[in-house]
Amino acid sequence: DPTELIYVIFHERTHQLFFRKNEATFNENAAVLLGTLTSLEFLKKEFGPQSAEYGTQMEKLGDIIIFSEYIDNFYNELNVLYSKNISDEGKLNERDVLFQKHAALFNSSIKPELKILFKSFNRQEINNAYILSYYRYYGKVHIYIKVHQKLGSDLNKTLAFFKGAASSKENPDNLIDNIIKH
Repeated sequence: DPTELIYVIFHERTHQLFFRKNEATFNENAAVLLGTLTSLEFLKKEFGPQSAEYGTQMEKLGDIIIFSEYIDNFYNELNVLYSKNISDEGKLNERDVLFQKHAALFNSSIKPELKILFKSFNRQEINNAYILSYYRYYGKVHIYIKVHQKLGSDLNKTLAFFKGAASSKENPDNLIDNIIKH
């Protein structure tokens, strides 16, 4: 799949353009978004908007947004659980219920919507590390795409925003929330 190589190049190039120390989730989610959007622009220019390559990358973007919201909700529910003032045994029992709930949700509602990516998510045993690994790369993309939309879907403005957020003294999440709300 040539779209994957093109995406990886642009994803890694994003890391060369900016990096925020100790903010792996911000860095990776921004790189996923910008790598995907930049590869879309490249494929559109090189192959045209009616090309199979461009269509494939659009489907991947759709999958990323769908999965991003799912994994963000899953991760946040685990965070709420682990912050509860209950016994470790109680947390483990509730965690198992959450794992089962989200596995069923994935199979019934998420997987049928996916076109290309993440379809095999449910093939591996769900555990905290597995959820965290997906969250680090995809947990905020469904929010970050809203920044792009607020900026008129202008790739240059979106890149400048995230580059500025990476170098700002303010928490990137606050900057993102602020631009989305206004």
